[in-house]
Amino acid sequence: MKRSLLLGLAALAFGGLTSCSNIMEESGINPVAIAKTGELGIALEADASVSVTTKAGTSDEVTLTDEEKKKFVIKGTKDGASSPIDLGTFADFANGAVKTVEVGTYSITAAYGTMAGELAFDNPTFEGTKTGVVVEANKTTENVTVTASLTNSIISIDDATFTSLKTSATITDLFAYSGKVEPTGESGKYSLLSADNNTLVSSTLYVKKGASDVNIVIKGTLKNDANKTFTHTANIKTLIGGNQNIEEAKNYNIKYSLSGDNGSLSLTINVNGNVTEEPISVVVNPYE
Repeated sequence: MKRSLLLGLAALAFGGLTSCSNIMEESGINPVAIAKTGELGIALEADASVSVTTKAGTSDEVTLTDEEKKKFVIKGTKDGASSPIDLGTFADFANGAVKTVEVGTYSITAAYGTMAGELAFDNPTFEGTKTGVVVEANKTTENVTVTASLTNSIISIDDATFTSLKTSATITDLFAYSGKVEPTGESGKYSLLSADNNTLVSSTLYVKKGASDVNIVIKGTLKNDANKTFTHTANIKTLIGGNQNIEEAKNYNIKYSLSGDNGSLSLTINVNGNVTEEPISVVVNPYE
């Protein structure tokens, strides 16, 4: 289910009334100029989001606090204009505040967050655009909404299968990275293990839409034979279907299992509840 933020916009146009035009002129206010502008007000409301399975096995949602919602950047592009106008952030529209804009037809865009790379913890991004928003003089534009949806996705580890995996193996490392070469140090690694290597981290790992070179690595030893170590790297793009890139508003939930009998590691990736089996066998033989 997509994370959506509903933004209601009201454009309250006002103009010079004939009966008071002389008064405005005496006050230095040009009634003709006022008639070409309107007031724009924005309201923000949170709706449903991408579902994430937490460590406790319960379903949670990606949410934004009221303070985070205030950081939405609002822009408007008037039809025929070459560039948008900056309407500030949602904080500028708090408590019913409005902004004056020229009369015309606009596309209103609301955006939150950016990603510098392909991976980042606790870094959701949202964007949405509403076209055809008409601001008229001496009229009120009502019932205009902009839906801002999650534009990146989540990589998560299924806690139930991870717990089961730990009965047969000691997991020494579990992390994601972006690029063709595995980082040798901590820089560039996004660890999904807690400090004691016993539980999954509570932070949410976000992946950029269109990412094509994101990998997840798991390392450990078999409990029935401490000499048997294993390392496996899987490319997320390969897991979800070869040439398919990372999409937006998805939860790429990875399930690990280990067969102690034949020393093979298999992975299953569950994308937003639609399970795609992707078995990958890795021979665990440290003597070769």
